[in-house]
Amino acid sequence: MNSNFLLEKLSFNKIFFILFFPSLISGPLIPELLIIGLIVNFFLKNNIKSLVTKNLKLYLIFLLIFYFYININSLFFSFDTKISLKSTLPYIRLIFFSLIISKILIDDEENFISKLFIYSSFFLLTFLLIDSLIQLLTGTNIFGQAYKNGRITSLFGSEQIMGSFVVKILPIILCFLYLLNLNKKKYLGIIFLTISLILVIFSSERVALAHYILIFILILFIESKSIKNFIIYIFLLIFLIVIGLNIYTPAKERIKDATLNQIKSTTLLFAPSYRHELHYLTAIYIFLDNPIFGEGIKSFRYKCGNYENDIKNKIINDKAVYAPYDGVAKIIDIEERFYGPKKIIRFFKYNENLDKVENTIYEEYYFNNNFKKFNLKFDTKNIIKEGEFIYVSYPYKNGCNTHPHNYLIQFLAEIGIVGFLFYLVFFLYLLVIIFKTLIIKKKQIKILNFQKSKFIICGSILVELFPLIPSGNFFNNWLSMLFFFKIGILFFLAQNQYNKK
Repeated sequence: MNSNFLLEKLSFNKIFFILFFPSLISGPLIPELLIIGLIVNFFLKNNIKSLVTKNLKLYLIFLLIFYFYININSLFFSFDTKISLKSTLPYIRLIFFSLIISKILIDDEENFISKLFIYSSFFLLTFLLIDSLIQLLTGTNIFGQAYKNGRITSLFGSEQIMGSFVVKILPIILCFLYLLNLNKKKYLGIIFLTISLILVIFSSERVALAHYILIFILILFIESKSIKNFIIYIFLLIFLIVIGLNIYTPAKERIKDATLNQIKSTTLLFAPSYRHELHYLTAIYIFLDNPIFGEGIKSFRYKCGNYENDIKNKIINDKAVYAPYDGVAKIIDIEERFYGPKKIIRFFKYNENLDKVENTIYEEYYFNNNFKKFNLKFDTKNIIKEGEFIYVSYPYKNGCNTHPHNYLIQFLAEIGIVGFLFYLVFFLYLLVIIFKTLIIKKKQIKILNFQKSKFIICGSILVELFPLIPSGNFFNNWLSMLFFFKIGILFFLAQNQYNKK
């Protein structure tokens, strides 16, 4: 009897909820195996019809149409069918994954799995915090992994994604907290928020901090009883962030100082840096060449080089340096105290009255070897006139990367306007849920916990899809697993709402 009880308590579903998030730290392989195991285990014991409840049919139809579209796109419109199909054909597993997560939570009437998830998440974040502090104080974490450039990575090693990971699981944790009847769960929520903020600051990830702030604002929307309280908590958050950045100065240098410099460097309002601007512009070029269906999933990394000349011309137009006065431009070797020998550009002023170049009056410029273009008179005795082009350089010669770093633009470039419609419909659906909940709150009608939970999970997905914040690759396995885990919770909450009605 005891062994049967223990076997029930340690069912695969429960083990999955304990191990899934910790396994994501290791990369995509182990969580991928866990997902496959979850799907196989489910279908060995259940019929597929049990996944498709009446109130989920519309959601399922939407996902299946999206799945069939991206595969048709890969077959007939992709730049390379094999490359695209490798990503699109297995995508069906994620749809099953979200449906099974929903089914497991619906069947978990005693909330045993939800409690296991909360406790395991608390242990995971606490462990990350302790390990991060060890890494900060000693230079390496408990496994001897070092960190670079002031960006604490803890168990993630060379992958600088700890902050991203934390802000993606935080809304899920808060969502489950709303659904559970735990003693002092409000204080538990504060502890999760505090640990998460510390980890995000340690990670020095700007996008992760932006996501954290938006998630915090979502919580205030649903929990604040007055505008006064809302404003007080916003100022409190800002105060804590400022204190945190001043205590951990590497984060301040990256999050505050570097971000301000990058924002100043861009010419587009919605691009957070000039490099992001080049990614976005390249993706737009790809989209304009194939606006209806795009170039196919994973096409950006292969097609972006086709627009290198356009990007180079843009860099020249935006970053060119012009002579501040008549003079001569030369490359000079200098010795820096900490960095050793370095080459810089010095522009020496030409004195017309004395008919010679003055060595004591000059401007200094740094340049990058990846992309550079000089005036033909450069590094000669020829005089470059005031206002005449001297040189241009930039760390990157084009807008290439593995993806455009923006979900909206990625959809347009890789699966076209047709694919973008799926993004738009889902985005609007999330907005409707958000506004409906806020209207209920404004009317001072009591908001049920499952409604708060749905508000948080929808809001967090909306934050991920928000087009003004840089993003990862939508079709990346690691990100997709987290994304569809949230979709599974959304399905569960949709069924829960249906049952409440």
